[in-house]
Amino acid sequence: MKTGIFFAAKPEAAALLSNGFFGWKKIGNGFYESKKTDSILCISGVGKEKAAQAVSLLAQNCDEIFILGTCAALTPELSVFTFCLPNLGVVSENCRNTSIPDEKLSAKLITALSTLKIDYKTDLKLVTANNLIATKEQAENLRSYTNAVIGDMESAAILEELGKTQIPAAILRVVSDNPANGISPLDSGNDSQVNKWVENTAKISKLFPDIVKILLSL
Repeated sequence: MKTGIFFAAKPEAAALLSNGFFGWKKIGNGFYESKKTDSILCISGVGKEKAAQAVSLLAQNCDEIFILGTCAALTPELSVFTFCLPNLGVVSENCRNTSIPDEKLSAKLITALSTLKIDYKTDLKLVTANNLIATKEQAENLRSYTNAVIGDMESAAILEELGKTQIPAAILRVVSDNPANGISPLDSGNDSQVNKWVENTAKISKLFPDIVKILLSL
């Protein structure tokens, strides 16, 4: 059983990629293999097109795929650093068709989070947007016509691409910004050269190695 671990952006995967336990070796542009854990790590780049292209390659070599990374909250009630499992489905901004993450793989994510005593929200809906969700107006518009409470720029395209195969996938997204509450990913952080998304994602990234270790042991 070979497992694929998907990230869109390198800062999301930074801590996992640098963790010596896995012994990652680069095998292609954005692709790394851990023979020790029989897994492949993919960093696609942000956006639907890049994600779909990368995951189509990942699916050729994996039996299951976990989509990990950050998201924007579309409701003020979801705070930054909330772990989210969008098990009610994933939709695209351009299409109302709903894709449902694999139930068994989602259960593995829940086991990993529970083992690490990480609080999470489930039974959520996610929308994949065409562009960066940076304003309160964007967040409110997306939520109003999709009923999604979190948003990203890749997951719907990934699940659509995997729908052409028999490869199951599950999604774990962590809130890195909340434009619905006036917290834009473009806001400055503690360092004027670093925006809030980068600052928050650096903290989130540090939690992924332990999560992935458990996933790969199940």
